[in-house]
Amino acid sequence: MQYLTYLAQTGFLEDEKFLNYLEYLEYWRRPEYAKQLVYPNCLHVLTMLKSPQFRKDIAKAELSSVLYNDMVERWKEPLREPLKGTKEDSGAGGQEQPQSSPQIKSEDTHEVPQVSPVHGLK
Repeated sequence: MQYLTYLAQTGFLEDEKFLNYLEYLEYWRRPEYAKQLVYPNCLHVLTMLKSPQFRKDIAKAELSSVLYNDMVERWKEPLREPLKGTKEDSGAGGQEQPQSSPQIKSEDTHEVPQVSPVHGLK
């Protein structure tokens, strides 16, 4: 998050090429890509970066720290839904299965138009 603060303070987050790049990154919401994400909350950050107000506010180090701390706390929370195919999901008792990555919510994935980071929508 501190890196976003630096980018906001230098004006980079308002650069049209960067805004086009944000559109390009939307392909990560597609299920075939989203399942590869180690930190799926980055999709939420991507959504927030599309807001002009957020891009302005993230220039404040305090907001960056609050967001970072919130993310760390969320990473500590156990998953609320069992992964499909685990003992928990099949209704069998026993130990919880270790889970290597957080669940990706279906609302975080959707079809996205093809976008070039430099030229915008195709």
